[in-house]
Amino acid sequence: MVTSTGCTIQSNVIGVSINQVPFPNAGSGIDLTSASDGAVIGGAQETGNQIADNGQAGIFITGTVHANITFNTIWNNTHNGVAVSDNTSFQDEISMNSIYQNGWLGISLGGTNTPTPNDGNNNNPNKPNRGFNYPEFSAATFPLVGGDRQLRGRGRGGHFLRRQQRSGPPDHHRSGGPRHHPDEHVFDRRGRNHNCDHSSSFPTRLMEKSQSKDVKNG
Repeated sequence: MVTSTGCTIQSNVIGVSINQVPFPNAGSGIDLTSASDGAVIGGAQETGNQIADNGQAGIFITGTVHANITFNTIWNNTHNGVAVSDNTSFQDEISMNSIYQNGWLGISLGGTNTPTPNDGNNNNPNKPNRGFNYPEFSAATFPLVGGDRQLRGRGRGGHFLRRQQRSGPPDHHRSGGPRHHPDEHVFDRRGRNHNCDHSSSFPTRLMEKSQSKDVKNG
């Protein structure tokens, strides 16, 4: 999409058929280019897209601000799951998606297969999406019997962890991103440009078939 301000893409199956037969695009599944500002890709749990098996990225963004990319399932694309390619793309929200098994990175700031190192600055105008820093986990404690499991790390204010529980493989026959347990652990509420230390505890009995993950990166 080129210069498609305010467009909405919801409840689509892109690059794969409804029966999970690959039907790939040669390029990216969705391409937001040149001022496709305010685009909504997914937007709600009931209207997320399934984007898979495409020849480049699942979603490729360049020259676009204020895009909302949420509640999508993005897997098995040749390049990145989501790529924000240049520094004219910023304040693009990439959150609450299920992104996995892509050939390159899940979320790339720069559109390459090389992670962008954290620099402590979440508002760098010279980087794609302002160089939004990802959380870094420094320690994890897993008791053998009972007690809480703990994660310690550092992340941007407003980042949050959610306990995701899934008893089997992803269900691609439904729309939307992963179903989450309501437990949330917020790093800090002092603003998006503030980095802070954080520690979260999760009851062991709730973590048997779950994983903790950042769902607000990019």
